[in-house]
Amino acid sequence: MADKLTFGREIGKRTGSIRKDTTADWPIRPAEVWVRLGAVPMLLAAVWSHARLGWLPSLGLIMAVVGMALALPRLQPVVRQPTSWAARVCLAERLWFGPGRAELPLDNQPALRFLFSFSMTTLVGAVLTSALNLLDSTILLAATSLSARLVFQALLVGSLRR
Repeated sequence: MADKLTFGREIGKRTGSIRKDTTADWPIRPAEVWVRLGAVPMLLAAVWSHARLGWLPSLGLIMAVVGMALALPRLQPVVRQPTSWAARVCLAERLWFGPGRAELPLDNQPALRFLFSFSMTTLVGAVLTSALNLLDSTILLAATSLSARLVFQALLVGSLRR
């Protein structure tokens, strides 16, 4: 495994797979990682605000947060080489969620599946407890979800180095 992970059409050389274009069509924008992590507290605050503002203004805030999370990463230019941690996370997520999952080592895939499903489940729980205005539960579930997501991303980046 002396060869290094490269972008575009050469990514298949790492494992000897036939597919060589795993990331050729997907631009890597490191801002996606930070916007997704920052959007969670803003989304929970938008849901939480329904008690004071009502559901209609709260839905407007939710739509604004989702729109911001979708638009902000596209304002950053595409990265050619994954030098930062966030760029490597984007590359690893493209491999994990795309058809390139076979490119990642198999030994940590059960842990990755568990961490991803756990982070999404606790995020749904945080949104639900936020809608019920349960502050302690919302903070605990949001922190757990973000922590599990960061560990998931760290394991993904670590699997690229193998």
